Order: sequence, then structure tokens, then C-alpha cells
Amino acid sequence: MRIELPQSFSYRFMLKEQDLRDIYDNLIKQIKQVVADENEIITRFNLKLVDQKHQYEAQAEKTSLDEIFSEDNGDLWLIDTLEISISTKKQNNSPSIFLRFKRDDELKALVSTIQGTPPNFIGAFSFGIPFIKRAMDVASFTQTSISYKIIGEDRDWIDQTKRKIEERIRKIKRFPFSNVGANIYLCSVLTIIVCLILVATPAWHIGIGYSIFAFFMLSLLTLLSIAFMYGFPPYTFYWGDYKNAYDKKQSISKSIINIVIFGFLIDVVAGIITTLITK
Repeated sequence: MRIELPQSFSYRFMLKEQDLRDIYDNLIKQIKQVVADENEIITRFNLKLVDQKHQYEAQAEKTSLDEIFSEDNGDLWLIDTLEISISTKKQNNSPSIFLRFKRDDELKALVSTIQGTPPNFIGAFSFGIPFIKRAMDVASFTQTSISYKIIGEDRDWIDQTKRKIEERIRKIKRFPFSNVGANIYLCSVLTIIVCLILVATPAWHIGIGYSIFAFFMLSLLTLLSIAFMYGFPPYTFYWGDYKNAYDKKQSISKSIINIVIFGFLIDVVAGIITTLITK
């Protein structure tokens, strides 16, 4: 009896070269448990690539991991989808494992807005309505980024393969900094808008010191959100030229985060001093 077990996840992931090699080795070990002749095993790697400048798309089929890692990733082209297919030459009810990693299409518009060049933190409020709308999409968006399907006749083998795959998936799972950043950005911008409306209202009386304190704190939160979205891409194929680009972006963002934290401390101390002086 043919049994199929499909599963999908909306995890953010960072797939490194060694991670992919370990995943592949585990899949091969699993398929060998139910295939007597190793020569019957067929492995295919399918890539979808996106041109970073013109957004052209290209498809490529590879037969080995070395070919995958030699493919352009981060120079002219960027890996968008990686599919691994391990099956046998026999088509009917033969054991098969399919695994796919995919970048999130819905995040591209927002992420590309702030990832093409180092972020203009001074102009963090200049993105306007389109950016706010994209941030709203990211804050609430989930999409299947990792999926697999196991086909076979042995229920125990399928269950064991499932555990092996999901154990590896958990190791490449990453915290959703982009969603957190988008939520922080939206909250900060909306709060700033509300504060500006209140300050412009004659019936609302608030000291200029408190207004500056609040605006500075919200500005720091906005910069923090931009740093999260810029330096921590939600889906990463961490090899090739993209590896260096990723490290550079993350280094910039971590520096900005440290500056923001230092700014928070200064703002809090200044607020306390201001409160004591005005008493």
C-alpha cells in the first residue's frame, strides 16, 4: 500500500553549506534502508534563481551538491528555491523523499527596499505609505518556506524519516526578526502620528521636554526595526557571494542596534534628569 506523508512549515531559516550536506546525507541514509540496490537511487536538485537587478527568473537542474555550491548565489543571481528529490528508477510505489526550501515572495518588495544598500537611518521616516503597507504585510504574513513529502510502503520507515527531517529543519530555524521589526516599525510610526496630532491639539498640554523625549525614543525604535529587517533576512541560503553580503549587512545592523541601545540609555537618563529639574 502506497503511503504519502506531506508536511509544510512557515519557518524562517538559514541554510548553510554544512547544513545542506548533513540533510542530504541523512536523506540518502534513509532511502538506503528500503532500497536494496544503491544503483537504483536517483538524486535530483532543482534550483530557481532570480536576477537581482532585473528580477529575471531561471531554472537549473543539478546532480550533486558541489554543483549547487558552485552556482552563482549573490553576484548576479540569487537562489530563490531549492528542491531535493531522492527516488528510485522504479516508479510504482517506490520509496521517495522530496524536500523544498523557498524564499518568501511576499517579503521581497519590503526587504529589497532596505537591503539593496546600507540603510539610510536618518531618512527612516521617508519610506511613506507604500513602505508602511509593505510592513503591514510582513508583520502578519506567513507562507510555506519549507516543505517535504515522504512516499513509501513502510509506515515505520516513513515515521523515522519524518523525525530525521524535522530534527534537521529545527536546526536551521531562525527567529523571525523581520516580523518583529515590521511590528516595531508600525507601532512606532503610528505612535508618532498620534503624538503629532495630540501636540497640535490646543487642548492637549504637554511639556516640550517630554515631547522631545517621546519623539527620540520612538525614533530609536524605528531605527531598531529597520536594523532588524535589513540585517536579518528571513530566508538565507548561506553560501557563495551572498555569504559575504549577508555578513556585511548583519555587521552593520548589529552596530546600529548597539547604538540604539546606547541611545535608549542616554534618553532614559536625560528623561530622569529633566523630571528632577522640572519638579
